[in-house]
Amino acid sequence: MKVLLVSDNPDVKELLTFQITTRFQLKAKECGSAKEAVTLLKADPAGTDLLIAPYNGPNSVLVKYLRERKEPALPVLFFYDPEVVKPGGDSLAGLEVVGTVETSKLVDGVLSAIETYMRDVSEIASGESPDYCPIRTNLLIRVSPLKCDVFIRLSERKFLKLFRTGDEFDTADLERYYQTKNVE
Repeated sequence: MKVLLVSDNPDVKELLTFQITTRFQLKAKECGSAKEAVTLLKADPAGTDLLIAPYNGPNSVLVKYLRERKEPALPVLFFYDPEVVKPGGDSLAGLEVVGTVETSKLVDGVLSAIETYMRDVSEIASGESPDYCPIRTNLLIRVSPLKCDVFIRLSERKFLKLFRTGDEFDTADLERYYQTKNVE
């Protein structure tokens, strides 16, 4: 299953992509705007199975595209700020909305909605945690102290342990691995 995640906030994209790809082992693409998402969706209409995007009102670029889409409806999971706009009623008519999540409950809400959606379409995840999962180097600083061992993949079958569970990943490590050695 392929997910397209739309957010202009790089931290939100990074965190959600990590959570989604780790928990459900889904493939995720990211884009930074509704216009970019529409361009990607038009270029490859069958390349996305689930869209996760901010809801910016019934007349937003993305909502208009989803309504006018000629292909089968694209399931969408909207997140929103209730102080700005709240989806509901006729504003979602004609769309295949699998859920709406307030930004204050973003991570848990999105993960829960994806789990429910996958169950509903009989694509139930195995429930087992993978032995390894990818994590971006610049996200490690946000999960320090580390909750598990961290390895770098050298080849298809060869891994090298860089950090142990409980180690601190700090700005010096980030600079050494991400900026100097280009390890992602």
